[in-house]
Amino acid sequence: MENNDPSGAGYDSFVIGAVTVTLASAVFVVMFGKSCTQRFRRTSSTAVVKCPAKSVVRIDRVDPPNRQESEQEVEVWLHGSGFQPGMSVSFGVNPGRVLRGLTETTARVMTPGGRQGPVTVVARNTDGGQDSRDGLFDYVGPPTLTGVVPPRGPLGGCEVTLSGTNFHAGVEVLRSGTVLDGVQRRDAQTLVLTLPAVPRAVSHRLTVRNPARQSAAGEVTFDYLAPPRVDSIRLEQGSSAPGAAIGATSGTETAVIRGAHFDAQATVAFGQVALRGADCVVRSPDEIQVRTPQHVAANLQVRVTNPDGQHGEVAFSYVDPPQIQTVQVSDGTEASARGTASADTAGNETVQIDGAHFHANAQVFVGGQQVQVVDNAQVPQRLSIKTSGLAAGPQALQVRNPNQQASNTVNLDYATPPVLASVSVTAGTVASVLNTAIADVGGGETVLLTGDHFDAGATVLIGGVNVRVTDNSRVPRQLSVESPRLPVGNTAVIVRNPNQQRSVQNVALAYSMPPAITSISKSVGTKDGGTTLVILGSGFVGTPAVTFGATAAQMVRWVDATRLEVTTPAHVVQTVDITVTNPNQQRAVLASQYTFMEPPGVAALIPDVGPLEGDLDFVIHGRALEGCSVRFGGVEATQVVASEMEIRGRIPLRNNPANADTAVNVLVTGNGCETTLVNGFTYRQRPPSAPSSIPPGKPATPFPVTSFMSRSTCRWWPATCSPSMRKVSWRVRTWGSTRTSTRSTTATSPTWADCSGYACATTREFTRCWTSPLSAVRSRTRTTTSAICCRGFQGGVGSITRATKSPTPRPSRTASPRGLPSTPPWRRPLNCRLSTPREAPRQVGRHSRSTVMTWGRWRPCCWGGRWWPRAPSPPDG
Repeated sequence: MENNDPSGAGYDSFVIGAVTVTLASAVFVVMFGKSCTQRFRRTSSTAVVKCPAKSVVRIDRVDPPNRQESEQEVEVWLHGSGFQPGMSVSFGVNPGRVLRGLTETTARVMTPGGRQGPVTVVARNTDGGQDSRDGLFDYVGPPTLTGVVPPRGPLGGCEVTLSGTNFHAGVEVLRSGTVLDGVQRRDAQTLVLTLPAVPRAVSHRLTVRNPARQSAAGEVTFDYLAPPRVDSIRLEQGSSAPGAAIGATSGTETAVIRGAHFDAQATVAFGQVALRGADCVVRSPDEIQVRTPQHVAANLQVRVTNPDGQHGEVAFSYVDPPQIQTVQVSDGTEASARGTASADTAGNETVQIDGAHFHANAQVFVGGQQVQVVDNAQVPQRLSIKTSGLAAGPQALQVRNPNQQASNTVNLDYATPPVLASVSVTAGTVASVLNTAIADVGGGETVLLTGDHFDAGATVLIGGVNVRVTDNSRVPRQLSVESPRLPVGNTAVIVRNPNQQRSVQNVALAYSMPPAITSISKSVGTKDGGTTLVILGSGFVGTPAVTFGATAAQMVRWVDATRLEVTTPAHVVQTVDITVTNPNQQRAVLASQYTFMEPPGVAALIPDVGPLEGDLDFVIHGRALEGCSVRFGGVEATQVVASEMEIRGRIPLRNNPANADTAVNVLVTGNGCETTLVNGFTYRQRPPSAPSSIPPGKPATPFPVTSFMSRSTCRWWPATCSPSMRKVSWRVRTWGSTRTSTRSTTATSPTWADCSGYACATTREFTRCWTSPLSAVRSRTRTTTSAICCRGFQGGVGSITRATKSPTPRPSRTASPRGLPSTPPWRRPLNCRLSTPREAPRQVGRHSRSTVMTWGRWRPCCWGGRWWPRAPSPPDG
């Protein structure tokens, strides 16, 4: 009996074996071995207990199941059931040491040293119950690691196989000191596991450790490799698209793949087509040379795969290369893919290329020179180019797409095209490259073509019609053809050589009907010529000839086929025909529709000075004045009466009057002609007004007054005058001459004062004095007038009669510049009386006169620029 409780039940005492003891505690336990079989509550000092059966022990496994051979103890765990306190464990013939912490299912045991090889493990309880397992534990030697397959792999990890010896159950694989999961032991010489992924290329050491913590005597290295990086694929020179990632569908083109991390055993595939053998050569880790396989047109990926399964890709396209089928030059020359087209050595021709697979940015080369693409709107079937100048001879034409794929070649035969310099028709009309020849719409005329580079077999087209060549014996410089029948209009003339090259010069035949004249802008003009005339009609071609009678026009300007502007030539006074003759000698005649007239001739204008308000009589002397009109500064004169030699009328108010002297042109128009007196008349402002009352008597010094009519200075002789104003109109009819001249004028006339003084009157503006000249001699007309002096005039009509004849012999009367006598012809004043209008015969010399006068306003001062007193001799001035 001991005083402790090995069962941990807290009992006061327990009895082991068959020892008789005194039961002192209320509760007691009976144990057989170290197993508590029953527990009793004491009821008396003695008890009878039945002996139990042996315990059942089972060993499942030992962890680890082996250990390296050595003399040192190694801790292991024994797993099973039925383990009881006091249990002993042996490994082979060597006992182990059970450590504290024994449970019914586990026991921690220190294994003894032993020799290499498997041993039997025995577990025995104190009641005799036990279990043994043969070969459950193994004493092993250290593992050896001889290799890893594959020795390198992708960054994403891969399955590897380790080879060596002494790989026992529970063996561990370490990568750079880190235990890896998923190790599979196939046998003592082979391990299989999957290496985990790493972020970058690196080399790791692999080691093996047995469960007994024995490490392999050696280690192996596994290289994590980066995947192949494919940067580009480019076709080499000589392929359809050098330098491009585009290949021909026919394949067999050499390309180079560049990148990094290419394995020597790397493979290449175009889409699903893998390359084999010589079609894929790894030149270096950075470069692979391949030969493209055949493939349909498509976009695909070229894949480079390393033996570790890692791969890289790059885009590649299979396209059909451009193909030229036909080439057509602008003049119609055409070449097939096997033929030759003709082109101008000067270039600048449009060439249309038809085919297939043309790219919008394709380049075209002719003779090795890139030419301009002028139209790519119809790709991929058509391109249009503009040729450049090249030497004569065949030049290869080729299309190259942006992927550098080149087409087949077509030859352009560069030659000099025919040059058409001029065309002449039978009638002599010649057309150069700047002009147009005239042809008859009926055709049948011989047309001579002059130029260069004409072939003997050349054809000629006029207005698109292939005409007959009548003479080609003078090629290459001349051809003769027969003009066809064509409608009115301009038609192009083209020479085409057998190589289909044609002339491009702008030479034409103008087919036209004969001209016709419908109207002219003027029917009369001056015989001196220079009149601008517009001729309207039809069929006017080029610059036709225009004649007036037999005289050619000074100038002819062709406006269009219906209008000509001509300048008339000088011609005698006559009505003539107007003839228009086209360059082809077709003509039109307008008979007797234009008259050359004598232009009005102006000898003198009287007066040439007047007041600003006009309203003054004028007379123009000259020739051919009948029917003419007169304008003063652009304003039409009034009361105009025109005869052959004279025009009379009234000067109009000045246009836009201003308070200043102004000279204006006087325009005489008539007979379709006009004559201009430049600055022929001067409008003048009035001088200052004179005093309204002058004392009688003759002043010592005359007072100067400016005349409106003669621009001379008159002298005023004062007298007593009345301010009354009247109007007078007078007419002089002369007998004894071949004509009767009638003149009307307006003057300012007062009621006359005493006629013993000088004839004078005072107006509101200034004092005016005058007399009428006795005689004015002009041509065959003699006009007789008398001084006007009437006392007590109250208006109405009065007659004046000269009572005294002129002395015999009659004094000489020399006409002044204004047609006035230089000396006064009378001897005494006239008697004036009021009466009704009548004619009074009078005799002056050998001529009879009759004068009828009507008084009113008379504006001029100093008529003729002189003052006339009663005395026989006038004062100075």
